[in-house]
Amino acid sequence: MSAEQTSVIDTLESEAAELAREADLSIFFADGQALAEAWQESTMTDRRMLLGCVLKSLTITPARRQGDHTPIMDRIVPEWVA
Repeated sequence: MSAEQTSVIDTLESEAAELAREADLSIFFADGQALAEAWQESTMTDRRMLLGCVLKSLTITPARRQGDHTPIMDRIVPEWVA
């Protein structure tokens, strides 16, 4: 792939990510039941898109020590968009 093609792809991916963040998902946040139903009916791709819209970043904190048995879900720190 040429440098120009790579640049165009990078630009389009950035624009798509920004558009996804700007999507109006307020209907889901106002109605927890609608969100739960949408989540259950969604594909893995849809779920990733939804998470990408509401998460700015996701950090997994390091283990406290070697052999630490802290569940991974207890080490996840989400940074929400709003």
